[in-house]
Amino acid sequence: MKRRQKSTAPPPGAELSGADSLPLSEVFRRLKTSAATGLDPADAAARSMQDGYNDLLHGGGPSALALLWDQIRSFMTLLLIGAALLSYALGEELDALAIAAIVVLNTLLGFGQEYRAERAIEALAQWRAPKARVMRRGQVLEIPAREVALGDILLLEAGDRVPADARLIEAYALQAEESALTGESAPVPKIAAELPPPGAARGAGQASHMVLTGTTVVSGSARAVVVRTGAFTELGRIAAMVSGTPRSDSPLQRSLEHLARWLVGICAVAVALVFAVGVAQGQPWYGMFMVAISLAVAAIPEGLPAAVTAALALGVQRMSRRRAIVRQLSAIETLGCASVICADKTGTLTLNEMTVARIEAPWGSASVSGEGFEPRGSFLVGGRPADPLAIPPLERLLMAGVLCSHGDVAHRGRRWGAVGDPTEAALVCAARKAGLDPPHLRSRHPIVVEAPFEAHRRRMSVAVAASAPRVAEIFVKGAPDAVMSCCRWYQAAGGERALTDRDRAGILARAEGLAGEGLRVLAVAGRRVPRAALPDPGSSIEVVAAALEGDLTFLGLVGLRDPPRPDVPAAIER
Repeated sequence: MKRRQKSTAPPPGAELSGADSLPLSEVFRRLKTSAATGLDPADAAARSMQDGYNDLLHGGGPSALALLWDQIRSFMTLLLIGAALLSYALGEELDALAIAAIVVLNTLLGFGQEYRAERAIEALAQWRAPKARVMRRGQVLEIPAREVALGDILLLEAGDRVPADARLIEAYALQAEESALTGESAPVPKIAAELPPPGAARGAGQASHMVLTGTTVVSGSARAVVVRTGAFTELGRIAAMVSGTPRSDSPLQRSLEHLARWLVGICAVAVALVFAVGVAQGQPWYGMFMVAISLAVAAIPEGLPAAVTAALALGVQRMSRRRAIVRQLSAIETLGCASVICADKTGTLTLNEMTVARIEAPWGSASVSGEGFEPRGSFLVGGRPADPLAIPPLERLLMAGVLCSHGDVAHRGRRWGAVGDPTEAALVCAARKAGLDPPHLRSRHPIVVEAPFEAHRRRMSVAVAASAPRVAEIFVKGAPDAVMSCCRWYQAAGGERALTDRDRAGILARAEGLAGEGLRVLAVAGRRVPRAALPDPGSSIEVVAAALEGDLTFLGLVGLRDPPRPDVPAAIER
């Protein structure tokens, strides 16, 4: 284990060097922990005391005094302070008071805005789980997330937020949503491996054998050993970068600084000329000196800093109404100078609400209306409104989407939202639009055996109890080419037909066509088998997948879209 050393107090937390690339057995040896029993409570407490608690940042951002000095240190502000002192020395108390008031108001306005922004930035340190379930001395305990120590064994289930970076020991159909680190909302499949997968890298979106602080478990369950805590986690590194970013001057600040120096230079030349000309004409030198100083003070634009600060503060308020935090007041001007904006699509340009838009199958095609996860919409078959439950192949495909998934949709507050994987929630939402009742379907057709989605297979398979006794229904969904490789038949309007190479190429071409329209494409297949032919539910994923994913009947393609935000076209045009 190593710790980062600083000249000041070290950051909280610790890490096991190379934990991403070590064999799992070596990880346990170096951390002196056990997968079966975890740490001893006393040992865990000692590690927390030695390494620091599982907090992201050792301290906050700049202090209030530092923020206040940032407002005063500008050359323009110092020039105004000098003008106020000169005015007072010349006996112009009202002018001095007015300039001092402008300086104080300008400083307080800028300080107040940036102080609030810094406190909002510190909220990043709270982006972690409030609680964590760990194994200690063989017992499952729920502890505050900040007490998680290096070597703890985490127990994770769907809906949990990961409290520390950890190496997976066991993972069952595990998927994690890592948008807090990567911005990508699509869940990432996770696997457990004794040795890191070939080409495994460190970092969010790259290490499939790791779970990271601040990410959320979307589906499945897992056990993992903690290898990084506090400031040493991926999220901790981001928090440190945000907290330690140098506060450089903006173009506006540099322009004002440049203007102030020019004003000083011009005033100095003007003062010297007025004084010299007056003295040359025989005027008393003291009187000319006072006149020259008065002219210099009058030439300074006392209202400029206040006007600029007020304009920037109004911009900050407008940004805050749009839920954007502006850390430095002058950043508003920098933002206004932007001519090109690069944005990630999912969740930025789009609503991050997957929606089934098209269904393409050998028997025909259907369009599905409705937006987001609200189960309200209609089906058009051949361009005409249709009842999907009156079309048996379409009804079977929609049933497969429900039974071969664990997602759902639910009403939350004022709108509908996804429960679990957004893609699976979209399939369930389409079934609800058709009039199917997913909970009722799942109770009538419970899953008997399952091969969860894996990255290398790119498909998920389930066998569910069929309506007929001693019969099971197998459903498979996944990438079109991955599912088509398991199919021997296709569902036509009049029944099942043998799948030829020409048929297969035509289906894959249709899938590429849907993808070319900007849709995410899934293929769905199925078959019926005797219950006795199913593998033992306790078998490995490889055995279950081999038994289920063969001799399938292709049911259709499902095209899903993530609708753009309503104001995106106008924003792009502007």
